[in-house]
Amino acid sequence: MTAPFTLVLAAGGSRRFGAPKALARFEGRTLLELAIERAKAVVGERFAVVLGANADTLLQQIELPSKHVLRFDDWVEGHSASLRFGFRQIPEVERGVLITLVDQPLIRAEDLHRLIRAWESEPTTATAAEFADATGTPVIGAPCILPRTWFAAVQSLTGDRGASALLRASSQVLRVPMPSAAYDIDTSEDLERLAAQG
Repeated sequence: MTAPFTLVLAAGGSRRFGAPKALARFEGRTLLELAIERAKAVVGERFAVVLGANADTLLQQIELPSKHVLRFDDWVEGHSASLRFGFRQIPEVERGVLITLVDQPLIRAEDLHRLIRAWESEPTTATAAEFADATGTPVIGAPCILPRTWFAAVQSLTGDRGASALLRASSQVLRVPMPSAAYDIDTSEDLERLAAQG
């Protein structure tokens, strides 16, 4: 079975981070480079990166063929807007979309492989990473795979709500344990803490 087309979401303004987050370095590479490497390792050339804020700066520093770039100039409308835009570019032949975030540096290719294998067993069901939130409560979110039957729901999202809002409102989601998904980067302090953990 063909792996789902992948969207790497990297359009945000990084307000809390204070600089282009996608260019922050972790383990010797930028967060964007890490996210692209993961995507390539899992789906080959079947991916696109949604860029918005600081797109010109990112493209100057990271070599990325134009076929993999989706530029979204209205990124200030919020996370949902860039997600809606990305989904509108998905070819009609695709049965699902793997959503990955640029600010989850601990996610590995094997995590995404496990997510895809789970989805392949039930390709009409949304499949999502399960991890513990700050209180230790199990939650689901990105990375995740949304089947085509969910595409219309994505277009109904507004503000800073993303796929997680849809996933957590549904009882029909296949959960894949993924502790590494609990770590995302919002501030420079977050990145420093992760780096210190080695």
